Amino acid sequence: MPRTVLRTDGWGTAVFGVLMLTGGAWLAKPLGLPSSWFAPIGVVMVAGGAALGSLAERPVIRAWVTAFAVLEHRGSRRERTKAAPAIRNGLREN
Repeated sequence: MPRTVLRTDGWGTAVFGVLMLTGGAWLAKPLGLPSSWFAPIGVVMVAGGAALGSLAERPVIRAWVTAFAVLEHRGSRRERTKAAPAIRNGLREN
């Protein structure tokens, strides 16, 4: 099970990173973010997906590694949700 979770998370992260890299100009307006943000974020996401995939291929996967990956995403989504209105308002003012 941990292997599947890490593999799925890795693929999803990498695919979204490629979407950020290839569709940054198209996504900038609907998301309300500067298009200059998409390339660095996409690169980091592709690298993160590769890191998760390499963790999934290790001979022994410790339970804490999978728990950390899952909880990190859960926490970061919560923080992004809380911060999104402030970020959008800040970008509109500039």
